[in-house]
Amino acid sequence: MKSLLTASLLVLSASGAVASDMLPLTKGIYVVVGTPCKGASNVDTLSYWGDRNGINNQRTDCRITGLTKNRSTYSLQRACTDLREGFSFADKAVITVFDRTSFVIHGGSRFANDDRSFRYCGPKVEF
Repeated sequence: MKSLLTASLLVLSASGAVASDMLPLTKGIYVVVGTPCKGASNVDTLSYWGDRNGINNQRTDCRITGLTKNRSTYSLQRACTDLREGFSFADKAVITVFDRTSFVIHGGSRFANDDRSFRYCGPKVEF
C-alpha cells in the first residue's frame, strides 16, 4: 500500500498536479520597492497567484506556459489576455527571485522597459 501511495505521488508530481507554484514566490500582491503597500497605484502593482495566474499587472491576465531556470533567474513563457482590449498574446518575461517575497523583473518585457524590483505586500491590495 505504501509503495502504491509513493507511486501515485510521483505520477502527480511529474504531471504538475502537486506543484502549482512554478516560481518560489509567496502568492499575493507585490509593489515596486520604495512604494508603500497601502494606496499603491496600479502602475506600481503586480500580482502572483501561481502557474494558473502568472505575474500580472492591472491590464493582463497571464498563465505561465513554460519556464527555464538558471540559478535564481527564471525565463517565463506566458499566454496572456489584455483585459482592456480583449486580445490574446504570447509573452516572455525574465525574473530574478531574491527570496520568497522579492524579485526583479528585467526590462524588455511587457511590464517594464527597465529592470524593476518588487516586494511582497500581502494576499490582497490595500486601499
